[in-house]
Amino acid sequence: MTEAKEQERPDPEAGAPEEPPLQPEVPPDRFAALSPQERRLLNMVADGLTDKEIGDQLSMPERAVAKYIEDMLSKLGLQTRTQAILFAINRAFQSTDPSSAHHSDEPS
Repeated sequence: MTEAKEQERPDPEAGAPEEPPLQPEVPPDRFAALSPQERRLLNMVADGLTDKEIGDQLSMPERAVAKYIEDMLSKLGLQTRTQAILFAINRAFQSTDPSSAHHSDEPS
């Protein structure tokens, strides 16, 4: 009977299937490919603004904003606004993380 119970247990070494990450891996140079307008839009999306609110602030039609955001997401290799927000947050943390900065010219 113990043999049957052992066969029913899942193999812990097999592991569960991995879920895709919320934000795909994006090389850092993709951010550099964004135009200043797209960078501004990324910040506004990260601030939680809707297309209409962004359009009002930039004096642009809502549809034009949606198209700019769609193009920005494509350049970044992202699919959703949520992924764009996570991307912006990760960039902000990377740029403020003192452990990631290299200060080779500073005296020790």
